[in-house]
This record gives sequence, C-alpha cells and structure tokens, in this order.
Amino acid sequence: RSAGPRKGESVNHPLKVSLEDLYNGKTAKVAINRQVIVGESKMCTACDGQGVVVELRQIALGMVQQMQRRCTDCGGQGYCANKKKERKILEVLVEKGMKHNQKITFRGMADEKPNMEAGDVNFIIQEKEHELFKRKGADLLITKTLSLNEALCG
Repeated sequence: RSAGPRKGESVNHPLKVSLEDLYNGKTAKVAINRQVIVGESKMCTACDGQGVVVELRQIALGMVQQMQRRCTDCGGQGYCANKKKERKILEVLVEKGMKHNQKITFRGMADEKPNMEAGDVNFIIQEKEHELFKRKGADLLITKTLSLNEALCG
C-alpha cells in the first residue's frame, strides 16, 4: 500500500440509454454538483486534527467518566476549510457496443475534502427497455407471432 493521500468516496450516477444509442454510440451532457475547497485548509484547533474530542466528567467523588465524541467544529474531519458548491457539466461518451451496468469513470471529479484526493464520479449505463427488441449479449432478439402458413411459406 502506498502512503499517499487517502481518496474520498466515489459517487455513482445511473445513466439511462436507449438501445439505439448503445448500438450507435452517443455523447451525453450531464450536470453534476460537487463541493470544492476554496483557499487553504487548516488543521482544526479544537481537536488538534484528530476529528474527536475527549471529555472527562466527574460522576462522583473519585469517579471520572471519559467520553469521546465527534468534533463539532470540523465535523469529525480534523481539518477546517471553506467550501463552495460547483456545478460542472461532464460530457459522457457512450461508446458503441457498451453493455448494461457498465461503468464510465471520471477520476477526481467527486467532492473535495481536506488532505484527501477527490473521489471518482462513476456513470453506470442503464439500458432502457425497447418495445421491439431484447438484447442478449451481442445478439438482438425479437419475439413475433407467426401463422403456420407464414412459417412454412416465408
């Protein structure tokens, strides 16, 4: 394992695509909202960058209770930073022949967190139902009712 910065959590977005778009390919523009750090992030002074505060409370004479709770100043992050919301438009390229539940990844486009690498944004291809065809692997299936005469004569 590398000792580099930890990575933030990835965000998954479903992307509904028709069968025609999966066959021909398509570029979809999708707007995402993300949090971006403005300026420099600094270590929280209330918890000394630990993210938790230890409290000692005297219950009775000679009896002390030690409690650990999440820091309220930094929200358990250990670092304080100014954040702003950013709306970003991503162009998602759906390539020809992509399958249902396949992922398209944009690295480092999720929310930014102090002293962490930004997570990834994953677009998961969701194939829409087609009224005529069904897809089975690389094949297209069609269900059609034929009379005996059509089946024999063509």
